[in-house]
Parts: sequence; structure tokens; C-alpha cells
Amino acid sequence: MTIKSPTMTAPWQRLGKKLQMGLRACAEEDWLLTPDHFGDADMHRRQLALKQELSQTHHAAIFDATPDSIDASLETVNLIQNNLSAHHGIELKPDASRHPLDAAALQIPEDVLLLAPQEMDNGTVWILKAASLAFPSHWVLAEKMNLPMAAIHTPVPGYGDVLAGPVDRFFTAMLKGPISQRRNWALQIDDGLFTPSRFDHAPITTDEIASRLFVRVERQTLRKLPVTGWIIFTIQTAIAPIGIWQDDQPALDDLAALIAAMTPAERDYRGVNDYLQQLLDWVETSTE
Repeated sequence: MTIKSPTMTAPWQRLGKKLQMGLRACAEEDWLLTPDHFGDADMHRRQLALKQELSQTHHAAIFDATPDSIDASLETVNLIQNNLSAHHGIELKPDASRHPLDAAALQIPEDVLLLAPQEMDNGTVWILKAASLAFPSHWVLAEKMNLPMAAIHTPVPGYGDVLAGPVDRFFTAMLKGPISQRRNWALQIDDGLFTPSRFDHAPITTDEIASRLFVRVERQTLRKLPVTGWIIFTIQTAIAPIGIWQDDQPALDDLAALIAAMTPAERDYRGVNDYLQQLLDWVETSTE
């Protein structure tokens, strides 16, 4: 695995931990197949291979779709095909025996989810109706299907108070055509991409922090389908060992301070207690 020198700003320094949408415009040519966040030139190939493997061994866990999602799925596949052909010189060759969204998503490194509007007494909410989710970051697809965004994010501390309303209003007001993007980051033990459970790992020691604690970055995009008006939500995942920053004391100090400042609810949600003291000890000794 080839990873760039960590002269780049560490994700936690650039993105912090503040709960926010943080959306930016995304050009059509940058929608899919963007370079790996950490410069790992082989990541896309490995992700595609893992998707194929998971499709054989855990298909029910990584794909689901409601019957009313077929039109939006076909519309999504058409957009993916046009983008890959126009900007990457790639032609999709989906398996016709599969659901169209399932077949198309297996050929790109991104996860692809579809959200549909539903009118409620308090306004429009957005419901998860279809998903090819090979690389979940500690959530289970079957538990989130057919739920609105607020319910999906119930475990996220502060989401209901800070983001639930703004997210639904933004989705409803989205224009058809423009693409938005955002990034978020997290830490996890070990380098798994298919991680529905946060706690499916062996304990970690201070000496193992550099090689077993990983920084996970998600690049997420949003665009509204022109015909159905549903929203495509894509997630491109990148992951690298935190040890690549072991000689960057300011970055490590910032990380330790950020994690130490988490509320008990945030620590519980993020599983930080699994490695908090080990991480703080490693930061203290890593550049001595």
C-alpha cells in the first residue's frame, strides 16, 4: 500500500469534531472515482475486489431496496454510466440478473444510497429507500432501511438538536443538477472497511496504536435526481494508520486535545474508551 507523506493536514485538524453539514460544490467530473484521500493508488482496486467478495458472502447485509425504488435506481444507474463514460472512459457492464443499483454499485468504489421525500405533519422528511453499502462505518443497513434521516442518526450525539431540521430542509430545497460534497473522519481499531460493528476487534495496547488505530475519511456527495426527485448519496471511503503522523507532534497534540474534550455521550458513541488512554500514552511518547 502506497500512502503519501503525512505533510498533509491531518483530517482532525482540517475537519475537527464540530457537528456540521460543511457542504461544498462538486464538479460533475469529480463526482465519482476521485483519488484516494491518503494517496493510496491501489485502494480503488482493493475496494472493488472486496465488494465482489462481500456480495457473495454478505449480500443481504450490503444491499437492500424497496420495490418503489426501481425507477430512481434506474435513473441513478444512468447518471453513473454517463459520468463514467464522459469523464473516465469507463463503460459499465452490470450483471443483468441483479437489481440495477446493486449491479452498478459493484463496479465503482463508492457506496450508493437513495433517499426519497415523504410528507409529514412537520414537513418533508427524507427516507432511506435503497442502498449498496459495502463499507458501513459502524451501522447496520437492515436497521436503517425505510427510516427518515433523523431516526437513522438517532445514535449520533446532537444530531436531532443541531442537524435534523437543517438537513431535511436542505434536501427539500436542493436543485436538480448541482452536486454537493462534504467529508467527515473517524478513528477505528484495525483497517476493516466492512465495519457494521464498532466492537468486533481484539483489544489494543499502547504499542499497537501506530499500526492498529486507523484514520477513516469519508467523502460524501449529494445530488437530486432530475426525474424522480430522489437524492443520491454516495460515500467514498479512505483509511490509513494513524502511525503515519507519529512524527507530527502538533497534529497528535491536537488529536489528543480534541478527544479529551469529547462529552461522555460522544466517547460512548465513537467507542473512544476502547483506546483513549492508550492513544494519550502513545501521543506522549511518540516523538520523544
